[in-house]
Amino acid sequence: MALEHRARSYGGIDGMFQAAYPRRSYGPPHWQSYGYIPYPQPQLDNIHECWSDFWSRSVMNRYAQQIGLTVRTEVDAIIGRAIENRLRITHGIRSPSPYTHQAEFIIRALSSLDDIRSKLRRGRLPTNHPSPSVVALVTSTSSGKTEAFETIALQLVLDAKRVRSYHSTKVIIVYPMIAFMIEHFRRFIRDILFINEEIRRGRIKDVTTPITIGVLSVSYTH
Repeated sequence: MALEHRARSYGGIDGMFQAAYPRRSYGPPHWQSYGYIPYPQPQLDNIHECWSDFWSRSVMNRYAQQIGLTVRTEVDAIIGRAIENRLRITHGIRSPSPYTHQAEFIIRALSSLDDIRSKLRRGRLPTNHPSPSVVALVTSTSSGKTEAFETIALQLVLDAKRVRSYHSTKVIIVYPMIAFMIEHFRRFIRDILFINEEIRRGRIKDVTTPITIGVLSVSYTH
């Protein structure tokens, strides 16, 4: 199945943002007061592979070829298994699989981070920047944005844990609303606990310490 380029139907990425956040003069009056209109609900097509099968460099590269990219650095299969385990339990889906736009976003993000991830997995701190520096996923509510960026965050954390001298924060996620953070925090906790159990059993190569997570907000800090 070919990966879909959502931006094309809106005339590029600028058109996508214009569709989500148009000028205040656009549309009926009750839209103008907010400065946006609801983003159109996309057709949510899934790829053939379930999450655990997709989170493999060889499988990713079969899809990456369709958009002219390559994921050169190895990935940790436990991430796909963690996402699949949670979705199976919380959504009652027997074999949950990524949407096509999730798969494309993940491939583009991993490709942009290839050089950085390669150095981290070899135990070295990188000095370069991602290329491209920004990969944006613009889509509607309940279309899998959380899983898309969470998988990249978890992969970067596991990559960075290969650097023995790197004990500081690995990933920072900024939320505009506490409600979003709380909901996503629950998902992160489930997935991190699943991954940490595999770390405890010594099943993730070169990773020996568990993943930790914290919250910093004006309301509370943990």
